[in-house]
Amino acid sequence: MADIAQGRTGVDSAPDDAPPIRLQEPLRPPPVQPETHVPDTAAEPDTPVDPSQNPEPDVQDLFADLPPPPPEPAQPKPARPWGIAIGQLDALAQEDPAKAQSIFQTKFNDALRNTYWDTKALDALLSLDMAHDLTLRRSLEAQLYDTLQTRLNDPETGYPTEMALVIETHFQWATDGVGASKRLGWQRDYQLLMYGHARSVPQDAKPAVAKTRKDQRTYLWHKAGIFAVLWLLSLSVQRMRGPEDYIIQLIALAILFMFLRWLTMLGVAVVAKLARILRLSGPAVRLAAWAFPATTQKLNTSAEFRKLGLFALTAVVPVVLYLLDKYA
Repeated sequence: MADIAQGRTGVDSAPDDAPPIRLQEPLRPPPVQPETHVPDTAAEPDTPVDPSQNPEPDVQDLFADLPPPPPEPAQPKPARPWGIAIGQLDALAQEDPAKAQSIFQTKFNDALRNTYWDTKALDALLSLDMAHDLTLRRSLEAQLYDTLQTRLNDPETGYPTEMALVIETHFQWATDGVGASKRLGWQRDYQLLMYGHARSVPQDAKPAVAKTRKDQRTYLWHKAGIFAVLWLLSLSVQRMRGPEDYIIQLIALAILFMFLRWLTMLGVAVVAKLARILRLSGPAVRLAAWAFPATTQKLNTSAEFRKLGLFALTAVVPVVLYLLDKYA
């Protein structure tokens, strides 16, 4: 190979009488023939191995000395702040009050956002323990009032019964109107909205108000006193000749009073209808609430007091007739 690299091939550079250099291929070892195995028929056959003397190793024994695999790292749970159910908010409030209140307010806003309010969600939220916090409860009540006042075209006509039941159950606007007025303060269309709320709550669904027998007797004695005054006024304008005249006068006054009461109820209904048509009911209610706040509130919340007021209004007509007959 050195001669070839140097150019000494033995043909060109060698003298003429020099024998040429013959290149030989490298010697290669002869190929190895594979041996053929001829079984020895004279040898004894293999004896079977007793498994009791040479048992196979158990898989658990093979890996007994290996260390246990490292535990897999815990995957962080995906954050689902609004996926928490309403029933889990009380437990969450014990761990993270700020987060629980944020989720609570979001769910409360969602229940009021639609036109058809989610009254079941509102009832469940207001029934939670965390909803009984005084500051939170006052803000929720004010938010409910603002929502109703904004959404309702005419608060006096009322709103869905389901919503009225939720408000009455948790805030008792109809049965505790004085407390509602103290909590809410002066609000726009307050009297109209409270009147509409009282109309929306079914009578059988209102919480029973504790009424003593003394209060019931008081209303009865009020009516009896008004009628007695009317009877005495009627006796003063007529001459009685005997005891039967007093009985006749009492019966005649009772019949006249029943007729006048029917006329009074009809007149009140007509006046109320005209006031709604002319949009005068709102200013009238505001004026009454400003002049007589306690009486107006009682008229809106107590059916018995409204009956007593109608009874007294009926008695005004005979009194006017008596004054006209005496001083005309």
